Amino acid sequence: MAYFKQLWKHFIIVCLCFFTTFEVNAQCKQKYSWATWSNFNGKNATRNILVNGKLVSVTMSANYDFNSTSSIYGFNNFNRFSGVSAIPNSTVPSTTWSAGPGGKTTMCFSEPVTNPILLVASLGSVFADGSGTTVDLRLSEPYIVLYDGVGMTYKNDYAISGLEGFAILWLFMKLLASHGSEMQIESFF
Repeated sequence: MAYFKQLWKHFIIVCLCFFTTFEVNAQCKQKYSWATWSNFNGKNATRNILVNGKLVSVTMSANYDFNSTSSIYGFNNFNRFSGVSAIPNSTVPSTTWSAGPGGKTTMCFSEPVTNPILLVASLGSVFADGSGTTVDLRLSEPYIVLYDGVGMTYKNDYAISGLEGFAILWLFMKLLASHGSEMQIESFF
């Protein structure tokens, strides 16, 4: 019986070490290429990013007009993200999903890319009286959550919902021929 008690203690220690090792590996510092946006033109914005030493053009287009803001709204909601210091808190597209249901945003890359990151800031809204508006988005590609800020609901592998939500998503995209890569985001309420 004493042998089994000793074996049980070792089993628990081994399990704890496994989970501790897993946690340490999960916190490895990642390197992301964040876009600093420019060239806004009603329904389009463009920017170049450096991917594996190569300049890749990124174009955001929509079936509704959008503009820009000089910084990411509620940027402090990303303070717990391990890579926050690399995120440029500068000019970004500002969408109000004014098209309502059926609003469509497309992100196009001039070269094939894999697994782009999407930062979502202030999806939906909460008002001073506690009421709010939830906004749902459907993505053309599946995602995993890299960072869960506040106010987000993850409905399935392709849909998210925000009530003043903040998140960073890692999108699983396939490499697409030499024509580049594309993903779409569609709003529905």
